[in-house]
Amino acid sequence: MKRMVSTMFMVLLSLHCATPAWAADDDINYQHTDKPRHLHFSDEQLLEKHKKYLFGDLTGAQEVALQGSYGTRALDFGGRRDEVVTKAEMTLFYTYSPALIPGLSHVKMYLNGELIGLLPINKKDGSRQVSTTIKINPHLFANFNKLSFELIGHYAAQCEDPQHSSIWFNISKNSFLEVTTLPLTLKNELVFFPQPFFDDQDFTRQPLPFIFPAKRDQKMLRAAGITASWFGVQAAWRGVEFGVLYDRLPSRHAVVFATNKDRPYFLKNYPQIKLPTIEVVSHPDFDHIKLLLVLGRDNDDLITAAEGIALGTSGFSGNASYIKKIDHILPREPYDAPNWVRTNRPMKLIELVQSPNDLQVSGYLPPSIPISMNVPADLFTWRSIGIPIDLKYRYTRPVKLDESRLNISINNQFVQSFNLQGTGEGGRKERVRVPLLGGLFGAANQLFIPAFKVGSTNQLNFDFSFASYNEGGCGGGRVFNVKAAMDADTEIDFTGFPHYAEMPNLTFFANSGFPFTKFADLSNTTVVVNRQTPANELETMLTLLGTLGASTGYPALKHTLAYPDQLGKLQDKDILVVNALTGDLLEAAKENGLPALLNANNRQLTQPVLSSKENDDKSDYKSTQDSRTSTLMDLDGTGGLAALVGFESPYSSERSVVSLMATSPLQLGKAIEAITNPGKISQMYGNVVLFRGNQVNSDLIGDTYFVGSLPAWTLIWFHLSERPFLLIFCTLIAITIIAFTLWRILLAASIKRLRDSGHEI
Repeated sequence: MKRMVSTMFMVLLSLHCATPAWAADDDINYQHTDKPRHLHFSDEQLLEKHKKYLFGDLTGAQEVALQGSYGTRALDFGGRRDEVVTKAEMTLFYTYSPALIPGLSHVKMYLNGELIGLLPINKKDGSRQVSTTIKINPHLFANFNKLSFELIGHYAAQCEDPQHSSIWFNISKNSFLEVTTLPLTLKNELVFFPQPFFDDQDFTRQPLPFIFPAKRDQKMLRAAGITASWFGVQAAWRGVEFGVLYDRLPSRHAVVFATNKDRPYFLKNYPQIKLPTIEVVSHPDFDHIKLLLVLGRDNDDLITAAEGIALGTSGFSGNASYIKKIDHILPREPYDAPNWVRTNRPMKLIELVQSPNDLQVSGYLPPSIPISMNVPADLFTWRSIGIPIDLKYRYTRPVKLDESRLNISINNQFVQSFNLQGTGEGGRKERVRVPLLGGLFGAANQLFIPAFKVGSTNQLNFDFSFASYNEGGCGGGRVFNVKAAMDADTEIDFTGFPHYAEMPNLTFFANSGFPFTKFADLSNTTVVVNRQTPANELETMLTLLGTLGASTGYPALKHTLAYPDQLGKLQDKDILVVNALTGDLLEAAKENGLPALLNANNRQLTQPVLSSKENDDKSDYKSTQDSRTSTLMDLDGTGGLAALVGFESPYSSERSVVSLMATSPLQLGKAIEAITNPGKISQMYGNVVLFRGNQVNSDLIGDTYFVGSLPAWTLIWFHLSERPFLLIFCTLIAITIIAFTLWRILLAASIKRLRDSGHEI
C-alpha cells in the first residue's frame, strides 16, 4: 500500500513538473515545518519538460516561403542555459511547385550550420500538401539556434531563369519543432545573473514567482515593484509572467523578499541580516531550482537591495552581494527613456539597432532591414511636413538598373521608393538627386516620413530588391554575392517638435505606458493598491510595472506606492490604480467624470451621444463621434467583466489617472493578459476599455483635457482649427480690427498732411 501511494505521488509530481503554466503552483501544498523535506529522484523522466515551437510563432504567423533557385529562409529560436535538449523532432507540412524537376530539385535543412536532412521533390506530390517528421540530433542545439531551409530548385535542365515564378516551396506555419529537455544544476553564482531567473535566450514569456512572508508592508511591495520593473527591462518584448505566493515554497526559480522581522517560513533559520543583501541559493527540495533572496534588516533595506539589482548587476559575483550605499546624483529628465528616440538631437541608425550587422542584407530579394523606434506619445506633429531622414546607403552595383530599387515604409505604410543607380551608393547629395515629390522631400538627400504615420511604437523598413539579368535565358552565370546596407550614419531627426496631447487616451497607455513613462524612473507616478493586497492584485501591479519597464528600458526606481486613503501621495502625480478605486479616491473620481465603475456584480456604465467607429488610426477617433455623456446605466450581472478607464486627476490639473478594475480575480487576470497582448493593444483607445471574454471594446466618453505646452500662436491656431465657425468669426473680427486700425492710421496721416499744407480741418 505504501509503495502504491508513493508511486501515485511521484506520478502527480511528474505531471506538475511538466506543466508550464504558473497557475499550477497554486495546487501544491507545502507543509510549514522548521526543517523542509527533501525529495530524491532516480527517474529523470520526472524532470523532463516538453516544448513545442510552432513555426507560425517564429515567423509572425507567416508561412516559410522559399522562392527562386537558391531561396533561403532561417528561423531563430532560443534555448535556456539551465536546460539541455535530450530529444528533438520536427514535423513539417509543405507544398511545392509542380514545375520542379525531381532529382535536380530539393530542400536542404540546417540547424546551426549542420545539415540535418533533405526534403525530396516527387512529381506526384507537386501542388498538394505533404507531411513528414524528422528526428534531430539533440547535440546540435545551443542556447541560440538557427533553423535554415535552402531551396535548390530547377524547372529546366538548362537555360532557366533562376528567379522564375514557377520555382517555389512553401512550408506551412502549422509546422512545428518539439524538444524534450532536462534541467541542469547551476552553481549558486551571481555572475550568471539574471540567469536562471530570466534567460534572454528563451524567447517565450517567462514565469517568475515572487515570494513574500505572511506579513508584508508597503515598502516591501515597493521593493518588489522596483525588482519587477527591472526584470521587465530585461525581458523587453518577451514579457514576464509574475506570480505571487505568500509564505509558500515555489516549484520553480523564484525571487524571495525577507527582513529580519518578516520572512517566509523556509527562511526561519536564516542568519540575521546585517546589510541589504542579494543572494542566490538552491531550493531546499530541488538543487536545480534556484531562489534569489532579496534581504534587508528592515523594509528600507529591501528598497536599497532592489535598487542594487536595478543598478548594479554588473558588479555582482559570488553567491551573495551586499549593498552598502546608493547615491542618486542626477534626476532623470522627461522623455530620456533609453528605449525611446532622442528628441533633443538627431539619432543615427546605429543607435537604433543591436549591431551593425542588423543594417546589412544579402541576396536578390533580401529580407527587410527593420528599424524599431519608440516615440514619445505626446510628440506634437500637427501640420508638420514630416520627420526628416538624412539617407545614406550602399549596395552591390545592379546589373539591371531600371528594376532594382529601395522601398521605404513605416508601420506597413509605403513612404517612397528609390531606384538603385550604378554608383553603388545612394542618398549622398553629390551623387544622387532625389526629386521633390508632394512635399515629402527637402534637400536632395533628405526623406520626410509623414508625421501622421508615426505613432508611439513604430517600425521603419528599408527593402532592397535587385533585378537579375539573364540574356536570352542562357547568358552567363548568376552573381550570388549581392549585398546592400543602410549606412550607420544615416540620421533621423525628431528635434523641434513640442510635447502636447489630448487626454485621456488609453492608446498612449496601452502602447507605451504614457503618461507614466514620461519620466523613465516613474518619478511622477503613484501606484495605488488595496491595503490588504490580494495575490492576484499584486501580480497585476508587478506585471504593469514590468510592462512599463519594458517600454522605457529603465526600472521604476522612483515610483510611489500608496493605499487609497493616503491622499497626500496622490498630489501632483499621475496615478495608476490596481483594482483599488475606493473611498475618497472613488468619490473624487466620480466628481471628475468617471466613465465606468465595476464592483463585484455591480456595474455602472456611461454611454456617449455617438460612439466612435472602428478605425485603424485611433489618433483621429474623435472625428467620428460625439463624446458627450448621453446615458448612465446601473446594473447587476453574474458574468465576469473588467475595465480600464482613464480620466483627469481630481487632485492636480493636467495629471492623469488610469484605473484597472474587475469584478473577479479571474477577470483581472484576463484584463492583464489583454493589456500585454499586442494584437489586443491595437483595439484600445479613448478613455474606457471593457474586457468581456476575448472581446475588447473601447470608447471615448465625456470631457477631455490637454497636457504639455505649445507656443502661443500655435496653441491658438490648433484649437481654433477644430472650431471652423469660431475661426471664421475670429477671422472677421481680426479683419475688422485690422481694417479699422489701418483706417485710423490713414486718417491720421491725411489730417497731418492737410495740416502741414496749411489747410483747415
